[in-house]
Amino acid sequence: MSIPLLFVCSEKDFIKFQTHIEKYKELISDNIIVIGKASLHELCSKDKCITFYDEDKIMPGLSYKSVKDIIKQRNPNPSRTGWYFQQFLKMAYALICEEPNYLIWDADTIPLKKYDTEKLNFDVKTEYRKAYFDTINKLFPELSKMNKFSFIAEHMMIDVSVMKEMINKIQTIDNTKSFWINILECVSDDELSGAGFSEFETYGTYTSNYYPDLYKVKKWHSLRDGNNWLTYDMIDVRLEKWLVKKFDAVSFDNWQDFDQKKSDFYLKYSKYFPYDVTVFLFRLQRKVKKLLKKS
Repeated sequence: MSIPLLFVCSEKDFIKFQTHIEKYKELISDNIIVIGKASLHELCSKDKCITFYDEDKIMPGLSYKSVKDIIKQRNPNPSRTGWYFQQFLKMAYALICEEPNYLIWDADTIPLKKYDTEKLNFDVKTEYRKAYFDTINKLFPELSKMNKFSFIAEHMMIDVSVMKEMINKIQTIDNTKSFWINILECVSDDELSGAGFSEFETYGTYTSNYYPDLYKVKKWHSLRDGNNWLTYDMIDVRLEKWLVKKFDAVSFDNWQDFDQKKSDFYLKYSKYFPYDVTVFLFRLQRKVKKLLKKS
């Protein structure tokens, strides 16, 4: 059976996911798992390749409301509730997964190349946030950042036995509470309204320390600012061939504003130049325009 390909989907990102579902099947796996609000169940049931789970029924006691209530006990701003909640869901899936591995994939990220699901690889990037490692050190005092790279790469291959082991160790911090409550209690008060925990950095750091030979490390090249000049439904065959020469995937983050001038420029010059040259020409054009205005 194909590896479970796990998406934790908001209603907003489900549209992007649904638009490119054939791409996921072709390049990654046709065993697709979607965790989301109950309102997505009917939409998912139309595709036999999708297994749907209600996000409030993955694990007893874990729900959007329960995470929000815990955060509000210490911080009046629970705006990041969904951000923490989706991470706990990705971890908790290991507790019900019947396969030895599963692949977590961001629903706003579209693959451009065939992904090797036969091997355990950490596809790494360069992000760093101190708060993530402050929390890791509280969860596992013996662990600290040991790599120059980051494990945050829009996806992660999970070894179910290792994730279960990690969850169980977190659980022992206070056995009267669920693992996700113990995690939140290790996040500083200030960071509860920001970004105080990363499931990818935590799992990657834990695995690198205790199972250093389990995974191989590869660099991952993804286009993070896709939403700045593209929309999720703009990728045609020509544009895909252009992007795939440099990137493994393209992401469409909701927080980015669309730049029509940038889009027009990229789409025009991508017919003649590779990505890096196109970016350089666009930046050069903007600098020249600024200089002309000043003069």
